[in-house]
Amino acid sequence: FLKSNIGDIKSVASGSTFKEVSGNTMKFLRIILPNTRLRNEFKVLTGSFNKGLQQIRNESAFLMKIREASLYPLVTGKIDLTSMVKS
Repeated sequence: FLKSNIGDIKSVASGSTFKEVSGNTMKFLRIILPNTRLRNEFKVLTGSFNKGLQQIRNESAFLMKIREASLYPLVTGKIDLTSMVKS
């Protein structure tokens, strides 16, 4: 929608440094919404993708916590992994 209506959106933008469109202005732009059946079909088709994406986000957050918790002990030598590294 945004790409196909960029001309109309730019025409109502304001600002001297950079153009911006307020939320109130966007409220007056007409959009076409698909019917309920099509929205439900889309939801079904994308449901498993969204579940997988959320699982990846959760795993990423967990791994970041592990990294943050182990980085300082590794750098300070409190944890020694040299015995685990193959020469």
